[in-house]
Amino acid sequence: MTKWERLPAALATAFGLLLGPTATFCSAGPPANSTENVWVLKQRHGSLKRIEVFIGKQAVQIKGRDYSWGVACRAPSWDATCYSRIDKTDALVPYSRWSKIGFAGLESSYEWDQPPTNCPPRKTNYNGLSALVKQWNGAPPRMLMMTQERMGGKECFYTLISATSIDTAPQVSLLIRQFLSLPDIEGVPLKFTGSTELQNPMLSTQEIKRQTMGSEIFNPPGGLKRLKSSHEVFYSDQDKKQINELGKIMESP
Repeated sequence: MTKWERLPAALATAFGLLLGPTATFCSAGPPANSTENVWVLKQRHGSLKRIEVFIGKQAVQIKGRDYSWGVACRAPSWDATCYSRIDKTDALVPYSRWSKIGFAGLESSYEWDQPPTNCPPRKTNYNGLSALVKQWNGAPPRMLMMTQERMGGKECFYTLISATSIDTAPQVSLLIRQFLSLPDIEGVPLKFTGSTELQNPMLSTQEIKRQTMGSEIFNPPGGLKRLKSSHEVFYSDQDKKQINELGKIMESP
């Protein structure tokens, strides 16, 4: 994924997201040569495009399908490591930060209101997995620099599906939702759609499988330059320049 392809995600950071320092990572990691039954999900995200999600009982890693970037997180600290293979950089984001406000620099280019409190999930089945589904009416997604009217329609019908039969820690499901900018729901998110979408769903799952893999699959790459925040990892000076230029164009009469 090129830096220009990351521009829609970087736009969300450029307009109003607060950044902060990261903390020191102190997780012991798995024993050498250990293996685990890992869930592997091939998904497509509205902003991040093709992604791959590796899920263990106490660990998770999300990667761009080209493996140029990713985020890795595991017990016991649940601090997350965000990295870019393109720039050979990484940053540590403490659990106390990402669990509350998510990640800076690789966010969705749209946002929406949370489901109403009177919208309890219903049990369902998704590709043979026990799952939950939430469906509700709400305001259409807010695209950066675009009004709701330009998104189309005054109301949007949302559908959010998650797998509850994927045996993993609640922190894993939370990280996936925070990193992919998804509404709250129990379980591992599999699908998120809205009736005002112009092209691709906000999240879809093309493949779900389980296979035995070495626990090192949850390790971030080593030997990268340590930066202060995920914003710096995913959002370069060139991105800032492009966004400033785009902002000037859109402000022109």
